[in-house]
Amino acid sequence: MASKTATTNRVTVISHDEMTEHLQLVQRTRNGSVFTSQHFSVVKSATFHIEDALEAMVPLRFHFMYVALVTEGRGEAVLNMQPMSVGEGDLFFANYGTIVGGGHTAPYLTYNGFSLTEEYLHMVYGNDIPGLFLDPERCLKARLTVAERTTFNSYLTTLLRLLHLPERNAVAVRSLFTALLNFVCSLCECHCKEQTSLGEGKSLQLSFYQLVRKTLSLKETFLSMPPAFL
Repeated sequence: MASKTATTNRVTVISHDEMTEHLQLVQRTRNGSVFTSQHFSVVKSATFHIEDALEAMVPLRFHFMYVALVTEGRGEAVLNMQPMSVGEGDLFFANYGTIVGGGHTAPYLTYNGFSLTEEYLHMVYGNDIPGLFLDPERCLKARLTVAERTTFNSYLTTLLRLLHLPERNAVAVRSLFTALLNFVCSLCECHCKEQTSLGEGKSLQLSFYQLVRKTLSLKETFLSMPPAFL
């Protein structure tokens, strides 16, 4: 199978497909506790060794969003050239564009989480994507309460049950992802105010990006209208 990665200035850009394929080789999961597709993946009770999963591939840049709740273990990763320690109860969020460097130190970690591509994010939200998810390279963690961990895990359990149905409903899956992503966004805003705050320049940049997307959307709508309306 041909590699889906691209190398830019010695940093490997890794696609969602390749990352999920690689993790399937090094992580352990139970039957029914994982689902992968072209645009997203969902997993519960996954166990893997950080060095086995990433060290041979770094430095690399995520071409997808990754969210994980650590349920057992503790370790440290180098993200965007900064060390980040994670442990049991930490929710880890890495947006597309995050750069993973070398020097990971961790025993085996167990986690529940999901990943999705930027394309699927646009399918879920259209032009109303929350600012947190529009910011490339954004990477942060939040220490969750027991109730918040239970809620996050309940979302993943429901998603996996829905995805493993004989006849999957794509609209229902997107709706549940919307609720889950909104919950993740609220957790990050609640627990990571300093990490989620944007400077004036960054805020203007994101506002301009959102304006451009809405303008392009209106143009596409106008061009798709029947001749009678033009």
